[in-house]
Parts: sequence; structure tokens; C-alpha cells
Amino acid sequence: MTSPRPRPVRSLIPLVLLLAGLAVRPCLAEGVLAGSTVDIPAGEKSVKAYLARPAKGGGRAGVVVAHERWGLNDQIKGVADRIAALGYASIVPDFFDGKIPSDAGRARDLVRGLDDGRGIAILEGAAAALRALPGAPKGMPVGAVGFDLGARLALAAVLKGANLQAVVMFYGAIPDDPGEVGNLKAPVLGLFGDLDSSIPVEGVRKFESALAKAGKTATIKIFPGAFHSFFNEQRSSYDREIAGDAWNHVIRFLADHLAPGVSPDGPAEARGSRPR
Repeated sequence: MTSPRPRPVRSLIPLVLLLAGLAVRPCLAEGVLAGSTVDIPAGEKSVKAYLARPAKGGGRAGVVVAHERWGLNDQIKGVADRIAALGYASIVPDFFDGKIPSDAGRARDLVRGLDDGRGIAILEGAAAALRALPGAPKGMPVGAVGFDLGARLALAAVLKGANLQAVVMFYGAIPDDPGEVGNLKAPVLGLFGDLDSSIPVEGVRKFESALAKAGKTATIKIFPGAFHSFFNEQRSSYDREIAGDAWNHVIRFLADHLAPGVSPDGPAEARGSRPR
């Protein structure tokens, strides 16, 4: 056994993005414009989001990155940068209205305080904002890459008909009733760890079986020796090798379902595991 290593009006969206105060974050990933903080409409109340775009062009497709319980912090912004380096316009909406928890107790409180309906509306607003970016192709495909809380919300969103063309779930909770997958309209990539006590392997296997029986396009990968949050380099459960393997699955999945026929090759940092 491997131990964890230390460590609503669509036409207004472009205007909102252009007028938003730019909180510029230096970006280390090659081929990515400096990220910025923007405001996006999400239901009755707008939210902040982190936007990262490829340096060349507006992106052949878009990806909404849905953060885990630790909020819109630098770690998840780094994930968005890496996705943008692959050629996708990438955005991370803030589910917690600027709150970034520093401990697990506060993180749990923020998760409990987020209504699923509100979370889904935020995800849909983020996808609409990507499609409304200047230079975005008409009908641009948009996928979601979610972690923990964000993964669960991304799956819930597509089960309710959200306009998302692909969903990647990193160790997100799956439905208690696997029969719910009958409503799924988007392909799913699920990435889990066999040592994740909060997402038991037995439940993941039932989810995988239900997807197969429903005839859904899905790939479920369970990594031996991986704990919860194995991809997050700020957590003690981070595993560089497993994270790199998982990231390669993400690269191919996004290329296959958001940009078929286009090589997924990108800068080395975007392709490989994230430096420690």
C-alpha cells in the first residue's frame, strides 16, 4: 500500500467580462495569457470567476473547472492555467463568494451552505460566459472538470440537462441511486482512488456498472494506492505519479470529446504531471 506523500442575459456577458476589474495573476504555463478575475451572471446573482485563455486564439473549446471544498485558491487556478495551455478557454467560478477555507471544518461548513441548485446555476453561467467570449466559435463545445464538490455538482448539472459536452470527475460523490444516470447526455470520465474512504470502491463499481447498463459513454479509472485529493499538490494525500497518470487521461478525454481530430499535444507542463 502506498502512503500519502507530504506536501441572465446572454448578450450582456461579454460586456461584463470586459468591464470586470482585472485581478491579474502571473501565469507560469507556456502559451497562456495572464489569468484574470471576471464577473459572470449566474442566476439572480453574479459571481467572481478566474479566466485563463490560450495565448494563441480564443480556444477551440471551453472548460469549466469546478473547484473542490478549498475554494477558488491558487491551486485550482493553476489547474485552469494548465487546461488553457492545452488550447481551451478555461474558467473557474467561485462557489463560495470569495471565501477560502483554511481548515477542514470551515470547508465543510461552506459546502453545506451551498445549495445544489445554486451550484448548478453557477456552472451553467460559467459555461455561457465561455461561449460568449470574443472570438469563441458559434456553438463552442464546453466541458467541465470537477474536483470533489465540483465533480459532484458537474455530474448533477448534466443529469439536469446542463449544456455541457463532457464531464471529468475527480473523486466526486456519485448518486446514491445509480438509476439516475439514465438522464445523462454527456460522456463521463471518473477518476477515483482505491484508498479513498469517502468514496468507497464498491460504490464506484456500482456507478460504473449502471453507466454501462444504461449505454452511457463513460470511462471509470480507479487508481491503486490513491487517497482522496490525490491530484491536489497542496494536500498531504497528493501523489505526483498518480496525478500525472490521471492528467494524461484528462488530456485525451477532452481532446476526444471537445476537439475530435485535433492533437492534444501542448507544452510539456500542460501535458505532464504538475511540478512539486
